[in-house]
Amino acid sequence: MELNKDNGSWIIHVTFKMGLVYMKWGRYDSAIRHFQGVLDYSSSIQSFPLEVIGTFHEHLAMAYEKQRKYKEALNHWEKLLEIQTKIFEPFSIEIADTYLSMAENYLMLLEFGRVIEMWHKVKSVHLNPLSPNYNAASFLFNQMENPDTSSPEYIRTLLLQLRSHSASVKLKAQPSYISEKTEL
Repeated sequence: MELNKDNGSWIIHVTFKMGLVYMKWGRYDSAIRHFQGVLDYSSSIQSFPLEVIGTFHEHLAMAYEKQRKYKEALNHWEKLLEIQTKIFEPFSIEIADTYLSMAENYLMLLEFGRVIEMWHKVKSVHLNPLSPNYNAASFLFNQMENPDTSSPEYIRTLLLQLRSHSASVKLKAQPSYISEKTEL
């Protein structure tokens, strides 16, 4: 997206960057105010890209997580998921990562039934044969179901490997109109 005064994207860009600085600085209330501001402003622009609005929800969720406000974080993860289902294939790594983030929040809220529900969704995304993560995921889930290899430490290591593999696949599998360095 081009920065110009006509659509106010330069204000959004600067305000979002300020929110990122506040996140790094540990000033989460200020980060939330900036991220919410860009979300509110960008939502009023009809042609504003959905994937960028999704990024704002993602950063709001992360800021709320830092404050241990997991219900507020879940609200933004759910909104991100709504956007992702409009722009990505159902087996995309981005969607699986959002389910994983939601599971982590439900775990912190001790809502174990919802954690299991989210894990099943993560599993169904990754075990779709069209998923670029299919082989790594099928290995992971087979290991998790094997009593000889399902210690918490081993599972944690496998999950870290899956996340790492997801990140490398995500860079290769993203649609051409989205880049890791989306400019506002």
